[in-house]
Amino acid sequence: MTKISSWIKASRLPSQSYIFFPLLLGQGFYYNINGSLSISLFIFIQMFGLFIQLYIVYANDYADYEIDKTNDTFNIFSGGSRVLVENLITKKEMKNGIILIMSLNLILGVILTLGYGRTMSIPMIVTSFLLLWGYSYPPIRLSYRGGGEILQTTGVAIILPLFGYYIQGGTFQGFPWIFLLFFFPIQLGCAMSTSLPDYPSDRDGNKRTSTVIFGFENTKKYIIIINFISLFIFILVAWLKLESLKSYTVLFIPLLSNLFLIYINKRSKIASHYLDKFVAVNILIVISLTAGNAALLFF
Repeated sequence: MTKISSWIKASRLPSQSYIFFPLLLGQGFYYNINGSLSISLFIFIQMFGLFIQLYIVYANDYADYEIDKTNDTFNIFSGGSRVLVENLITKKEMKNGIILIMSLNLILGVILTLGYGRTMSIPMIVTSFLLLWGYSYPPIRLSYRGGGEILQTTGVAIILPLFGYYIQGGTFQGFPWIFLLFFFPIQLGCAMSTSLPDYPSDRDGNKRTSTVIFGFENTKKYIIIINFISLFIFILVAWLKLESLKSYTVLFIPLLSNLFLIYINKRSKIASHYLDKFVAVNILIVISLTAGNAALLFF
C-alpha cells in the first residue's frame, strides 16, 4: 500500500487538468464544425491524455532528480512530486514506469491506426514524447539552455487540441488555427508561472527557465501582460469566428483572476503563500478559458 500511495503521489493527478481540457477543446472544435462525436474515440483520446501526463511527470522527476534535491521552495505546482528525493520510489523503478507508460501510449497508437485508420496517431504520440525529451534530456535539454517553456506550450496549445480534433475526424482539414492566436500565449504564460516557485534552485542549478532569464519580478509582470494580450486577442477571434455574445461569458473568470494577480503581485514573494495563490490563480485563468470555450463549442 505504501508503494501504491507513492506512485499516486508521483502521478500528480491534479495536473491532468492541463491535458484533459486542451484535448476536450480540440474535440469541441471538431464537434462544432461537423456535428458528430465518437464516444469510443473520446475515451481513447482521454486515455492518451492520462498516459502522456504520467509520462511527463515521471520523466521530469527522473530528469530533475539532482536539482530537485536542492529545491526547498517547491509547492504543489512545481518542484516535482518529490518521490525520488524522499526515496519513496527508486530511480530504477521510475525508469521502468516511464518505459511502461510510453509502451501503453504506443499500443494505443497502434489501436487507433489499425482499428480506426488514424495513421497520424503514432507520429503525434512520438512527437509528444520528443517534446518532453527536448525539454528535460540531452542533447537538447532546453530547460537548461532557455526556451523550454516554448516546448511545453507547443505540446499543450498545439499538439493536444490538434490530436483531439484529428482522432475524432481522421483529418486535420478544418482545424481552426486562428484560435491559437490567443491559446498559445496564454498557455505560455501558464508555463512561465509554474517556474516561479523554483527560481532559487533553478538559478543555482544553471537552469535557464523564463524566471531565471528575465528575473523573478519581471516574469510575474510579463505573465500578467501576456494574459491581458491573450484575452484581448480572444475578443477579436470570438468576434470574427464565433459571432455570438455568449462567447464573451468565458472571459469573466479569466479577467477577474488577472486583476487579482495585479492585486497580489507585489506580495507574491519566493516561498510565500501569496506566490502559491499567484500560480494557482494563473492556472485557473488558463483552465477556465479552455474549459469555457470547450463548453461553448459543445453546447
